[in-house]
This record gives sequence, C-alpha cells and structure tokens, in this order.
Amino acid sequence: MSQRRDPTDRTSPLAPSPAPSTEIAPPVPTGDAEQRASPADGADQRDADSRLDEPFCRRIDREGGTTLHLVGVVHDHPASVARVRRVVAATTPDALALELPDGSLPLYRQFAERDGDSRRGGEMSAAVDAAPDARVVGIDPLDARFVRSMAATVVRERHDRRTAWSLAKRTVGIARRIAHHRLAAAGLRDRSTVDDPTTYGCEDASPDEQADHESEHVSRCCLFRGVTERPPAVEITTDARERRMAERLDALDAETVVAVVGWGHLDALVRRLGSAR
Repeated sequence: MSQRRDPTDRTSPLAPSPAPSTEIAPPVPTGDAEQRASPADGADQRDADSRLDEPFCRRIDREGGTTLHLVGVVHDHPASVARVRRVVAATTPDALALELPDGSLPLYRQFAERDGDSRRGGEMSAAVDAAPDARVVGIDPLDARFVRSMAATVVRERHDRRTAWSLAKRTVGIARRIAHHRLAAAGLRDRSTVDDPTTYGCEDASPDEQADHESEHVSRCCLFRGVTERPPAVEITTDARERRMAERLDALDAETVVAVVGWGHLDALVRRLGSAR
C-alpha cells in the first residue's frame, strides 16, 4: 500500500516532524535498569528486544517524584507498535499522552476496543489497548493557543503573505482531519476509510529485523530532510505543535506518564521539558 502521508506525523498530512538533532544518540548506559524507558523486573530490555533501544525512549524525572516516559515512534511501524506495548506494560502509567488532538481520541479508542489485533490506529490504538486503566489525553491540540503561537511567529519574524496563507491552509487541513475522525467515531463516516495504516513489509519479521528496518527508515528520513529546505510554514507549524505538546505534558498531574510521539519530536520535547536519561 502506498504511503498516503508522512509516516512521522499522524495529526496532519501536511506537517512532517522535524529530523532529530545529534542529541538523539543514546545516553551512556550505567547499568542501572531504572535509567531505561521500560524497565521490567530488572531485566535488560535491550537484550530481550532490540526495538526498545534508548534512541527511541527517553525518561524525565520531574519534581514531586513523577516520571515521564517519552516513546518515539515511526507511525504504524510494527517495531514502534511493539515498543509502545512493551513500555506501557512495564511502566503501568497513570496517564497516557498521545500525539493526537482531543477530537481524535474517541476514534482511536474505538480502534483499540473493536479492532483487536488490527493494525488500524497503529501505535496510538495499541497504546490505548495496552493501558486500559490509564487516563488518555491528547497533547497535539488545534486550539487558540496553537493558532496564536503561529500568528505571533509570523508577526515577530515578519513572514510574507505567502507563508501566512500556507499556514492557514495547513490549519484548515488539520481541522478537516479532526472532523473526519469525529464523524467516524460517531458512526457518520465509514471507519475503514479513515486513517489507512501505512505498511512497511516487515510486519511478520523478527524483532531484530523490525528494529533494523525502522532504524534504516529513520536514517533515510534524516538524510532526505538534511538535503531539502523546509518551507517556513512547516517550521512554524512544527514549533507551535511542539510548544503545545510540551505545555500539555508539563501540566499533566500524574505520577507516571507515558507519552507516545513521533520520533522527530523527541529532542525538541526533551529540550522544552528538561534533561532526560
């Protein structure tokens, strides 16, 4: 099946996630299982499952003894789906934060409840299915603060009308996608026509093969983005989205939080939220 959108971005077909900076290199291991994003019974999860390597998993210990686990994903990739399930199972989060708008959550809950092992909904519905007792929140909203953030950047950086028009079109595209999700969740639109899963050809491969395929995919994305110039509207939208995601994560009142986001957002969220290990 052809890829109908950038697999690093589920919220908008128009807004790709940024390539990770050099900070995505894994932290130096210390042998302390508590430093891994998905510790389970003291076992080294990297030895058990290479899909849990640290570049895709970050942990932030916050004030008050709360912990945030950031899980980076390639949307719909089987390695990412497995990673999310393993991290959620190992951490039993009180809150599950998804890179989705609030209006899309009901649809992904339905994917988790009705579709069983179906790939529809990818790692987002897999996370909901793996954390039945967690409070599920969307952290990628289309709200007034998001729009004001983009508008302020346009004015501050004196962007031209073309950029402003592009931002308006992108915002409308996101709103339409959310509306489609709402209609599908309400039974007013065929769910099978919404959010077709991207396939990668390694769904039945071994964990190591899936991990290698995912890493190669990320490397290709980084290479492509490194030789292409992104339009200002993409940069502005991405920055505004990451700012709102960080704000929502910071405001969550829960002892343990697992956040599932596109891999390209990991470094930006760590910079905004604090140091990770």
